[in-house]
Amino acid sequence: LVASLGSLRQLGPHILGGTPTGRHETVPLPLLELVYARQLTLHGMRGLGASEFRPFLKLIETGRLDLAPLIVDRIALSGVQPVFEGMDSFATTGVHVVTRFDA
Repeated sequence: LVASLGSLRQLGPHILGGTPTGRHETVPLPLLELVYARQLTLHGMRGLGASEFRPFLKLIETGRLDLAPLIVDRIALSGVQPVFEGMDSFATTGVHVVTRFDA
């Protein structure tokens, strides 16, 4: 979170979806230096129902929101364990897309 906030320009918005758990649920955040001084806007959501994703999915469907630059690789389902381990140790970035169910 701190790294993604640090990448924003002044007055930049940050949208965080999902609920952090485990050691991720407490994030040390330098509010004064990072958020207030740069006048950032934080938006968070938790417990959003699937039906409420429709406007977001429509942006993707119509091509107004291109997520391709966020995808770092496409993997088989059998390859997700190392990705999860990398996420847990903060050693991975980007979006990993499962594209097939075979090895």
